[in-house]
Order: sequence, then C-alpha cells, then structure tokens
Amino acid sequence: MKRSEKLARFLGAGLGVVGGFALGYFMVGGVGHPHPGFIIIGLTTLEGLIFAYLATPYVLGGWRTFNFRLTSTPLPDLLSGLLGMVVGLVIAALIGVFVRDLPRSWPCCWPPRVRPSASHAEASWPLSFSAAALRRRATA
Repeated sequence: MKRSEKLARFLGAGLGVVGGFALGYFMVGGVGHPHPGFIIIGLTTLEGLIFAYLATPYVLGGWRTFNFRLTSTPLPDLLSGLLGMVVGLVIAALIGVFVRDLPRSWPCCWPPRVRPSASHAEASWPLSFSAAALRRRATA
C-alpha cells in the first residue's frame, strides 16, 4: 500500500470519527435516552470510524479513475469543453432573464395569484382545496 493511500485512509477514518461523534452528540442532545449519553456517542463514533475506514478505498478508486481520465485528455479538448460550459451557462442565464419577464398565461402557475378581496380559503386553494370554497364560488 502506498504512503498516499495510507494517508488518505487515515484522513477518511478521521472524517468518519468526527462525523460519528457529531451524529452521536446530536442524537443525545435531541432525544432523551434511557442509556447514558457517552455510550451512544462512543458507539456512533466507532461506527463512523469503521464505515469510513472501509469505504475510503472505494472513494479513492473513483478518484483515481477520474484523475487518470483528466490527465490523459489533451489540453485543447479540456479547454474547448471548459469554453463550451461557460458559453452554455451564459446562454442559460440570458434565457432565464428573458423568461422571467414573460407574462404568465396559465392561472395555475406557481405562485398563485391572489386577488386582494379573496378569502383565506380561496387564497390557499393550491394547498388546501375545500368543498366550502367550491360552494362559495358556485354561489357567487
């Protein structure tokens, strides 16, 4: 095992310990348990350590594949891909600005448009549509 892999596994296990401790701390603080809090915190910390230690090689395998593909791709291809992403984001932002200013043509669009004189039942019709609101509209 390489030195960098040992370091990555150690760092992954450290993150697991911190995450397990935080999980146990919030579990004990949020709900009253019949067991002492240090037992729950200790078990979740141990669980985080074991899970992170065992999961680190799988995460590193994906990172190695990504790093290999990134280093083996020619620079002009990377730059043209980056330029394409930037142009696509700019076009999407411009379309978003113009689409936002278009008038809404459907009465069911979110958020609902509420008349100032509407009652509370009619104002919240998308969330709670009641029979009373239907009867009120039919008689009006």
